[in-house]
Amino acid sequence: MENIIVNQQQSDSKQDWLTIFAKAISFVFHPLLMPFYGILIIFNIGSYIVFSVSPMIKYLVYAIVFVNTFLIPAMSGIFLLKKGLITSLEMNTTKERRLPLLITGLFYSLTYYFLQKFPLPPLIFLILLGATLSVLVSMMVNLIWKISAHMIGAGGMVGAVIGVSWRLSLDLNLLIICLILLSGLIGTSRLKLNAHNPSQVYIGFLLGLTCMMLVMLGI
Repeated sequence: MENIIVNQQQSDSKQDWLTIFAKAISFVFHPLLMPFYGILIIFNIGSYIVFSVSPMIKYLVYAIVFVNTFLIPAMSGIFLLKKGLITSLEMNTTKERRLPLLITGLFYSLTYYFLQKFPLPPLIFLILLGATLSVLVSMMVNLIWKISAHMIGAGGMVGAVIGVSWRLSLDLNLLIICLILLSGLIGTSRLKLNAHNPSQVYIGFLLGLTCMMLVMLGI
């Protein structure tokens, strides 16, 4: 009997740690952070882009992308929560996701428009355009079906790196493999937290990947 109790306690403890880990992964790789991570990667992959933009412009772009695609949409979510327009920041229903997605899409579009004023490589604009397209498409899908925003972001990041590899003829296979494995970890975390079912995870990844690839490859 004591062995059963001990085993149960160990199992519960393991489950608790797995849940904490899944929450940490979901937080660190929040979908709103994916455009920032994507720009960060592209500016540091050892291509001509590294030398074509001055450090000051680069850090300014980092700041603009971080504020407009993460900070403001995140603060908007907190505002909507305090106003009772959503019941939680997880936004578990399609109805609760509509307004936050609309706000996010608006600020993604503004970021793309605003950065057009800067002397940046075209690939930067394509990544932002792909991210904006992903948000707009997910907003339409969300009208009838809940989909994983985390996996849309993960798929978009994979698509961005594949697109850069193709357009610049760079060997980024190792980075692409690592990002695909990371996407699997993110998807597993969302399933562990019961935030989505497998279909919502897989289709979310494919949607993000497809939207970004269409833009990056000029299709």
